[in-house]
Amino acid sequence: PEEIYQAILTCMNEDFYFNQLVNNAVMGKLMQKKNVRKYYGGNIPINFNEKELKILQLLGEDKTTEEISKIIFLSPRTIETIRQNMKSKVGAKTIGGLVMYVMRNKMIE
Repeated sequence: PEEIYQAILTCMNEDFYFNQLVNNAVMGKLMQKKNVRKYYGGNIPINFNEKELKILQLLGEDKTTEEISKIIFLSPRTIETIRQNMKSKVGAKTIGGLVMYVMRNKMIE
């Protein structure tokens, strides 16, 4: 009951709740991708679609999730999902890491 209570409070305040089982599954998948990338072409260029590139450009301009969602007409939650997917594509841990990857590879100005 305590965990359910915490999940409800967390979802009310932060939108997401992950328990230890979910965290372990996500981390396992990320580690697997990292190992695959390390052994099978970590230098393969990542291709982002037009929407992802627009989001990256706006992140580089220091826009918040809410600001980005209003500019490109998607919900904040969709923006968050796209950002998480982009971080996974490049193996970044943070949004800063994602932006640095994109700038180093001259994907945005």
